[in-house]
Order: sequence, then C-alpha cells, then structure tokens
Amino acid sequence: MKSNIIVIALLILIAVSQATVAVEVFTEYDPPSVSNMKPGGLSQFYTENFAKVIVVKDAVDVYGKHPSRHALLIPGLGTAIDAISFQRILKWVEEGGILVLMDETDKSAGLLQRLGLVPSSTTELEVEDARCVVNGLEINVTFNKYVTLRKAAEGGLMEPVCTIRGDVVAWKINYGGGVIYVLGDSSLVINEMVDYPDIKSRNVEFLNALTSHRKIIIYDTYTAKRQVFLENVMGALSLLVRAATRGAELVKEGDLLIRVAVYVSLPALVTLILASSIIPLPLVTTERRAVDTYKVVNAVKKEVEKYSKR
Repeated sequence: MKSNIIVIALLILIAVSQATVAVEVFTEYDPPSVSNMKPGGLSQFYTENFAKVIVVKDAVDVYGKHPSRHALLIPGLGTAIDAISFQRILKWVEEGGILVLMDETDKSAGLLQRLGLVPSSTTELEVEDARCVVNGLEINVTFNKYVTLRKAAEGGLMEPVCTIRGDVVAWKINYGGGVIYVLGDSSLVINEMVDYPDIKSRNVEFLNALTSHRKIIIYDTYTAKRQVFLENVMGALSLLVRAATRGAELVKEGDLLIRVAVYVSLPALVTLILASSIIPLPLVTTERRAVDTYKVVNAVKKEVEKYSKR
C-alpha cells in the first residue's frame, strides 16, 4: 500500500513537471512590446529601466498618473485607441503630461490626423541616422524602419525635432501645459537596436530628453497570451508503470526517492511560478522559462534503471 502511494505521488509530480511555458504568443509579428523578447521587442529596455517604467494595457490606467511627473510612451499600436480614450489622453497631456507617439505603420493614421500630421512617405524606409534637436540637446539618433511625416496644413504650434536628408521624421507639438512628440518609427529602443552599445547610448539619451527624465508609462497595446502546455505526459506515465513493478525496491531505496523527488518537484515548482503572474514576463529570459522535459524524464529514467538492475 505504501509503495503504491509513493508511486502515485511520483506520477503526479512528473506529470506536472512536464509543463512548459509559452510566453510569446502575439497577434502581431515581433511587435515593440515589453513582453516580446525577440529582436523587435522592448523587453531589454523594460528590464534595464524597470525602476522608472510603468506598463499599462488600457488607456484608463494612464489618467490616474500625475501628468507633470510622467511621460507616456506609445510604441506603435497593436490594438486601436478609440477616439474617447485618445481625447482623455490629450486632456492628460494638456494638464502637463508628455506624450511620445512612435509608429511607422498606418494603424496610427487616425491619431496622426487628429494631431495635424500625415505620413509623407508611403513605405517604410531602412536604417538611417537622423539629426535631432530636443530641449537644447543636439544628437544623432538611429532610426530603424521609419516613415517621414509632414503637416496636414500650415500653421499650428509644432516644430520639427528630427530630420533625415531634409525630411522630417519627428515633430514636437505644444499642447496646453504639456507637449506631444510624434516619431515615424517605433523601434528606437527595441532589443535589436540596444544590442549595439553606440546606438543604445544615443537613442536612450534621446528618449530621456524627450521624456524630460520623468517616470515613463509604456502603453503596451499588443496582445500577448500566457499559456501552459503539458508535454511528454505519456512518456512519464510509461516510466512510472515500469517503476511501479518495482515498488518494493523504491520504498527500500530512500536515496532514490529523494533524487526522483528533487528531479521532478523543482522543475514543477519553477514552471508553476512562471505560468502564474508572480513574475513579470520580461524579467525572465526565454531560455529560463523553458523547462527541458526530456532532461527531466531521462534523469529519472536513469535513476530508476540503475536501481532496477540491483
């Protein structure tokens, strides 16, 4: 009876330990999201600036943040911002907030039109250094895939911030007590860009100048799903069936029980923690999130077979 209970317990532990976590399930391909650890993601920037960055998934979460102490960064649009939400964001800016809207796609066309801007290039252009001037800082900023922008009409309280060969790629718009910056590129601090120390240094310095070194709110509009899959359960069942035939030996060999318990319980614990919302997705690398189920099964298998031969 005792041996059967132990075998059942081991079966449950091994089955649970076979869970692996899929953390990158996006509706868009490689988007500038803090949860995306691929080249186009913002996970590295978020991790390195964790103390000064707040991530929100809904516009309503912006309104409660003090406008004069925060800057709102919108790195592209995964899901559209409706007119009412955007109007409330503009009200937040008017009260002293800073908005940095970065996008090279047509998803932001409605927002650009609301701000009096339109894309002047219809296709995304490739990597170029832009000459930028913001708050007294002159700096060369590397744009990845970008579009140029122009005023929809003459006049307005706006001025160019960045140009590439005479074409404007970033504008500053004075808006009430705050300011809006519109950039034709969402990828200034994506993982691929910050992998290059020189580009990282210049682009991060530029972003800090845009945000006046305030605490940054990243409005992440991209959809990422946290999913848990059970894999290799049949392999684990097969292993336990074989082990059950030697239940008596398992009970006698306390050292084996300890080893098997360690092999299966630790991966199970790590997996369950990662599958929960305890740890923010970007703070753990993809490699650390994946539990190698084959190593777990093989390690247990070797221990069982070693003792089975005695």
